[in-house]
Amino acid sequence: MQLFVVLNPVAGRSHATEVRQALARHFDPASWQVTIHETKADEPVDAAVRASVDRGVDMVVAAGGDGTLSAVVDGLANSNVPLGILPTGTTNVVAQELNIPLNLDKACQLLAGEHKLRAIDALQFGQQFYVLSVGIGLDALAMQTTSQQDKRRYGKLAYVWGIIKLVMGIQPHAFTIVADGQKRRVKAADVLLTNVSTVTGPLRWGPHIAPDDGQIDIVIMRARNLIDILGVIYDILVPGRPRRNRNLRYWSARNSILVFSEQPLPVQGDGDLLGNSPVEVQIWPGLVQMIVPVEQSGRRWPSFSLPGSHSDSA
Repeated sequence: MQLFVVLNPVAGRSHATEVRQALARHFDPASWQVTIHETKADEPVDAAVRASVDRGVDMVVAAGGDGTLSAVVDGLANSNVPLGILPTGTTNVVAQELNIPLNLDKACQLLAGEHKLRAIDALQFGQQFYVLSVGIGLDALAMQTTSQQDKRRYGKLAYVWGIIKLVMGIQPHAFTIVADGQKRRVKAADVLLTNVSTVTGPLRWGPHIAPDDGQIDIVIMRARNLIDILGVIYDILVPGRPRRNRNLRYWSARNSILVFSEQPLPVQGDGDLLGNSPVEVQIWPGLVQMIVPVEQSGRRWPSFSLPGSHSDSA
C-alpha cells in the first residue's frame, strides 16, 4: 500500500518531526510505503498530489491546517483516491466538522485502522477548490491582520482577538449576491460561503448546513458593533436552537454564487487570503472522498423551521 503525505512544516503548533514520528508508529513499513512531501512557500502542492495519483497511490494525507487541506484537494479533485487529515493546523475546522480526532496519534490510528469514506462537496474559486469556506469581509480581514507567530502562539484565539479588534471600527458594506441566478442586495459586515456548520470549537452555524448535502450555504452577518458580534456568538453557541439573531441571515445555492461589494474587500478561502472581491464560485457536489470515523453519520441536530429561511429577504 502506498501512502502520500503532504506535510506543512509550519502549520499550527506541531513540528514536522512529531508528525513523522507519529506516522512511523502507526504505518507498518511491511504494509505501507510512506512518502512524505514537505511543502515550501508558494509551491504548487496540487502538482505533487496529481503525480502521486498517477503513480497509483492508495491514500493521500494532508498534515496541516485547512489551507493545506484545500491545496491537497486541488490535486485530488475528481479522483477516487481517499483523502485523510492529520489536523496539525491552528483551527482545523474541517477535522472538527467530520469528527476526526485532533490528537495526532488518534488521527493516525484512524487512517491506518478502521474507517469509512464520506463524499464531501467543494467550492471552486478560480482554478482552486475549497472544502471549508470562502469569506468576504470581516473574517478575511481578521486573517489578514493575524500573524503566523500569533497563530502558533495563541491558536484559534488569535483569530477571535483579531475579529474583536476589527469590530471596534466596523462599517457595514453593500453587497450584491447572486445565488443560482437569484439576486439580493444586502448591507453586511461579512458574507461567508460555507460548506460546513462548524465555526470553531462549540460554535456552529446551524443544523441545516452539512458538507455533503450538495449545496453551499451563504451566511450574511449584519453586525455593526461588538454587542452585535457577541449576540451572533451567543446565537451560534447553542446547537439546535432556532436562529433568531437579527444580525444573521442564511441562503443557499447548488450551482454557483457571485458576490460583489461596493468597494474591494479581502477574500479568504479555507484560511488563506485570496485577494479582493468580487467573488465567483462554482459548487462541486461530492468532489473528494474523505476518511472519517466509522461511526460518522454526518452531524445533525433536531430539525426546526428556520426563521429568515432561504426564501426570506436578507
